[in-house]
Amino acid sequence: MAYTPIWHIELCERPVKLARHLDYALFKRPLSHPFLALIDEDGNVAGEIHLGPYDRTRSTVEKKARTRLNRLFELSTAITGLTGIDKLVRTCVQHTPLHRYYPTIHSTFHSCATQYSRATERQVLICGAQSQINDLWTNLRAQAAEIDLQNLPYDRFGWGRGRHNCQTALAQVMENTGLNVLPLSGRYAAPGWHNT
Repeated sequence: MAYTPIWHIELCERPVKLARHLDYALFKRPLSHPFLALIDEDGNVAGEIHLGPYDRTRSTVEKKARTRLNRLFELSTAITGLTGIDKLVRTCVQHTPLHRYYPTIHSTFHSCATQYSRATERQVLICGAQSQINDLWTNLRAQAAEIDLQNLPYDRFGWGRGRHNCQTALAQVMENTGLNVLPLSGRYAAPGWHNT
């Protein structure tokens, strides 16, 4: 009987560094950044899928400017999101040249471990033969790429209809591929895991 390598996909969580002090003040713990990891039969990371406020600007100068503005906007939505006026801020920005710098949700893919070692919580989503798991992984990547095309505005606190962050986007990717959206660990504050 031929040996069948067993691969699996994990739901991983790591604490978010940006605005961590604000998170501790509000929730007494940091927010969670969930991502998916593809693990081969030897326990090595063969891939990661992340969704978050990443930009794809090609120009180095513009990329630096956009990264700074992304961080500024991310911090401002963290503060204004609590008061409910973040959508008003976004609406005002839409009528200025800064609109193109407002962070939207993008996917990033890696063929090795980039954040896996920093994930303090991990849950196995599914195990199976290498070909089966690779097919599912390809589908997950395709669904994540579909999220990019929607240009969804990034809200650090993603709870509520029409609000999007890394948690709601990843939950959507998992639902679209038929995977059960497992609850996050509860170790971190995780508003917005379900976008309802």
